Amino acid sequence: MKGDEKGKYFNPFDFKIGAEIEMFGRRILLCDCDLYTREFYEGIQYPQPAAIQAPLDNFESKAKNKYVPQKDSALSEYMEKSLGGGKVRSEVQFLQNDRKVLRFFAESAHHSYIVHYYLADNTVEIIEPTVPNR
Repeated sequence: MKGDEKGKYFNPFDFKIGAEIEMFGRRILLCDCDLYTREFYEGIQYPQPAAIQAPLDNFESKAKNKYVPQKDSALSEYMEKSLGGGKVRSEVQFLQNDRKVLRFFAESAHHSYIVHYYLADNTVEIIEPTVPNR
């Protein structure tokens, strides 16, 4: 659901590079998206602007790492079920959009996130990439 607005859900038009969105009590800035997401938005005549650079503080600049964590399917399943997931609005939407995911790269005050918007059931997933201990 959108921020504190009861009964209002996110849709693909809520996500745009440079936009600040509120989810789970946190405000995050959408900085970039992947190629598939750009092509999807161009196909619906809603192109995404160019990527923006998120401001970095000293801690983030030292801790930033290119490590891509493995997807934890147990955690994904737990989060989906705890948020009432698994419900699709219509079978047609699900069958046409199965495995189609819009991916955004976001920043908040001191964290980086990956935001996934699943077209099959209009759900949102926020992942905080982990970095190994040094």
